[in-house]
Amino acid sequence: MSKPIVRLSLLILVLVSFSSCAQVPEEFGVLEGNVTIGPLVPVVKVGEEAPTPAPEVYAAREIVV
Repeated sequence: MSKPIVRLSLLILVLVSFSSCAQVPEEFGVLEGNVTIGPLVPVVKVGEEAPTPAPEVYAAREIVV
């Protein structure tokens, strides 16, 4: 490629990058979901219920969004 085309391409890339970073969200939303921990045992056999983690197991972890 010739140098002017490369320079123009880089300029366009930089301008697009800056314009996409400058956008401010117009709306706020709500994030909902469930947090599960497991499996706590390597194998859960058919017919057996998986163990329920104690509250301390959840409290020992941090959720970052």
